[in-house]
Amino acid sequence: MAVERLLQDVPVGSCATITAAAASPVVDRRLRELGLRRGAEVTVMQKTSGGGRVVKVHGLSLIHIS
Repeated sequence: MAVERLLQDVPVGSCATITAAAASPVVDRRLRELGLRRGAEVTVMQKTSGGGRVVKVHGLSLIHIS
């Protein structure tokens, strides 16, 4: 059974599957446009100094999330 955790708790280099997003409708729509939707597999590539994350989505694109 998989453990659910926040993206900020996923270690650099680890993969995770998005199960839900707690965001306003506008932010949720933008996340989906970027490919960050339920079921998407992401790899955390880097933590930023401001606490954000750089993730790889579906093995293709890099996205900075603050």
